[in-house]
Amino acid sequence: MGPLSFFNNLATLLTIAAFAGAVAAFLAIKVWHAKPATAGLISTASAVCTFGLELVLVLVLSSPGALAQQQPTPTATLPGPPTATALAPTATMSPTVPPTAATPPCQPGAVCYTADSKGIDSWGASGEWRAYNGYLMNDGSRNGSCTFPPTLTLPYSPTSPNYSITVQAQFPNLSSNGVNAYFCIYARLGPTSGYAAGVGGGGTKFINSSAGTSFNPGAPWFVAGSNWHTYRFDLNGPDLKFYIDGGLAVTGQDPSSLNVSGQIGLSDFVDVQYIKSIVVKGL
Repeated sequence: MGPLSFFNNLATLLTIAAFAGAVAAFLAIKVWHAKPATAGLISTASAVCTFGLELVLVLVLSSPGALAQQQPTPTATLPGPPTATALAPTATMSPTVPPTAATPPCQPGAVCYTADSKGIDSWGASGEWRAYNGYLMNDGSRNGSCTFPPTLTLPYSPTSPNYSITVQAQFPNLSSNGVNAYFCIYARLGPTSGYAAGVGGGGTKFINSSAGTSFNPGAPWFVAGSNWHTYRFDLNGPDLKFYIDGGLAVTGQDPSSLNVSGQIGLSDFVDVQYIKSIVVKGL
């Protein structure tokens, strides 16, 4: 039953109730003028009629159906389908990896590497090497000679096999064992190969190869004393040259020619030594 039908029925019942009330009122007035017996009967009938109509009205209005019809059922509003929100495309960020700059070849005459000996954290050094008062120092605690591999390697490897290594070094307090002190510059180093040029052994000066080739001119002998000296080792193809204080001390040509760039290293044995500069140039 719809809401309008309900209200139409309710109006009908109210009309009947009003009419019954009017009839009951009319009969009640007549009671006052009727005989007592008749008046009692009429009064009783009027009361019964009024009560019955009121009871019908109450039952109808209090029924669940009537209550449900009095209050219209709310219509549930269902949510519509979710509205798709267009998202702006997210840019995919890929890490920008800077290109690795290749170490340029050591051009002839160019300074390709220099070290001031103020720190050796990245150097491959044995325990007797350390930085000391702005110098690279070896404490002279190791005995030996210029064998392979060296006791220190530089944190630089040339990309060309042709280069020159210049080192300024000093034995500050050359002891009576100075005749047994050795200082060596290594070049074109591999794990067990390379060249070594140096001084020591009672004034000798030499260039040795890991393959067994050795150049040792003998006299005149060189004794370093406690002065600063400049040592330079040149490698250009098979040509090998070792200079002391600008003078050519040893020269040789190795037909096997370890023609690789390799690493650069140093070794010192027996006596304390200071090094204040290392420079690598291209040839």
